[in-house]
Amino acid sequence: VMAGVLQELGLLLDNRDYRDRASRMLLTMKDELLKNPSAHANWLSRWLFATEGILEIAVIGPGAAEMGLDIQQSFLPNLVIMTGPDADPNYPLLANRPTGKSPLIYVCRDYACLRPVVDLDSAARDLFIATKQ
Repeated sequence: VMAGVLQELGLLLDNRDYRDRASRMLLTMKDELLKNPSAHANWLSRWLFATEGILEIAVIGPGAAEMGLDIQQSFLPNLVIMTGPDADPNYPLLANRPTGKSPLIYVCRDYACLRPVVDLDSAARDLFIATKQ
């Protein structure tokens, strides 16, 4: 659980120390994962997170929190979601993003985002595209 928290916080806060610590934790488990993978589903999930990358969703604008909750109603593995009423330089996923009159949804990988969309169907399409990259 701690490795997962460090991975996700490392991404959300762009904190290299957190990501490095999570990587070191994963490396200590590598031999055990190879020997007995079915006994370590959570560790394998974290390994996938580290090796395949993670998608990010930033939802910005009025009603962003509610839209974020709507997005979380679906099972979306290897994904982090951050919401905010406006761009916030303290959070890399929200920094320097324009807002509109309704929430804008940005689907990103490694902080590189597709163009913003305003509805869940378009965001789902963008998630599908991003998983293929």
